[in-house]
Amino acid sequence: MGICKDPWKTYLNGLGFNVVRLPREGLNPLDLLGRQGGGTARVGTLDDIFDGSFELPPVRENQEAASFSGQQTEKLSLGLGLNLLGSIIGAMGGQSLGLKAEYKKAKKVTFMFEQVLTDTAEAAEVGKSLATAELDAASPFVEEYILGNGRLFVLTSTLKARRIRVTTEGSSGTTVDLEVPVIQQAVGAKVKVTANSEQSAAISYEGKRYLTFGFQLFELGLEGGQLRLFMSPANSIALNQLGEISRSDLILDPQGLTVLEV
Repeated sequence: MGICKDPWKTYLNGLGFNVVRLPREGLNPLDLLGRQGGGTARVGTLDDIFDGSFELPPVRENQEAASFSGQQTEKLSLGLGLNLLGSIIGAMGGQSLGLKAEYKKAKKVTFMFEQVLTDTAEAAEVGKSLATAELDAASPFVEEYILGNGRLFVLTSTLKARRIRVTTEGSSGTTVDLEVPVIQQAVGAKVKVTANSEQSAAISYEGKRYLTFGFQLFELGLEGGQLRLFMSPANSIALNQLGEISRSDLILDPQGLTVLEV
């Protein structure tokens, strides 16, 4: 067990959100994450564990999340930063070949999602739905994750954006300007590259797809024979691109001050 200092995994924790390590499409409120043995994956949606009479609680979509726009990571090493940027550009539909050459003078990068939106299912509404619903005895998720040895989580809120800003820094701590037209040519027409000028240390990449980069979740469990929600704190999970929990899951120490890697 060692202390994890990866700023990408933790930069949203202070705002109560877990991090999607490689931002992706298709992760939404009311999705279920099931943990069994050493792996965890998206296994369906909340209505998959109830009978046909269950109605999903409402989800408020595309709400402005001004407090998250401008939330910047700490400085990341160039190697980690380029790996993340390449994955994000790929998820946007672009190409990342050639980026390494353009960023060769940089030593550190920071990321900031812009124009952030949130989709939310209120936990109180989810709880009300659980109180009036009947579990589907035929659902494999009930047997494996609720009555069995697994654990089941439901997402209640997600953060998403189409645009991310990347700022570069050199070895001396000064900014490093990049050639915007050259980077635009490298990533392709599906990703729009912009900056205040053709040479800039802060470059924004924008795609047509909204990528989820943060989420909140609750654990589902039985109490007194009734299915209920249980709080799962930020830092508890870091989700990778494939919908699985990363091997180095994150947990809080008893005082909530140190992030531990298990």
